Amino acid sequence: MIASTYTEILSRIEANDSTAVTLLYKRYGRQLYQYAHVQWSLDEDAIWEVIYQTLEQLQLRLLSYQFENQTMFDRLVFKVFLNFLRQRYRKEHQASRLTTVPLLEVYPDEAQTELNDQRQRVITDWLIDSQSELCEPAESESPLLGKLQRALDQLEPLERDLLLLRAQEFSYDEIAQMLGTVNNQLKVKHLRAKKKLINLINQLV
Repeated sequence: MIASTYTEILSRIEANDSTAVTLLYKRYGRQLYQYAHVQWSLDEDAIWEVIYQTLEQLQLRLLSYQFENQTMFDRLVFKVFLNFLRQRYRKEHQASRLTTVPLLEVYPDEAQTELNDQRQRVITDWLIDSQSELCEPAESESPLLGKLQRALDQLEPLERDLLLLRAQEFSYDEIAQMLGTVNNQLKVKHLRAKKKLINLINQLV
């Protein structure tokens, strides 16, 4: 059976056809379940609850986005799912499984090192919590967050995706599958994206 395309799904949503959710489930349900089952410590009921929550949200919000191709549509589906999955995990475990990925150089001076560590945590937390396309970034008075957001806006979509997914400890093979690309030079592209982000932040006043 050929999976439904994003245009067919959008057409049914636009027509208020209840089978749109069924098409979303048939195309993504099993894939999302397998990913959550392998990568996250959630029980089966919790995973399915997150999947249904994702599909319901997609049905409500997809028409507010424009998609140039199937890959863009697939990326959004995964990002929405990842956002709900992360929320559920944190709710159940009261702590994030995510760890900081260094984005800034470490300075030899102890005080500078501590400051650098704080900046790394701020950047990683912002990348994790604010990059879902269905969630608005939280308001913050932090000058660093403002600079970070402006710098991220100047990155290419692939660069932003690489930083976000690597910050969540996904392997390059997993990222390639999520983004519908091949694991060819992704590590190099990720390192370049980090360097580019740092340079952009440093250039902003």
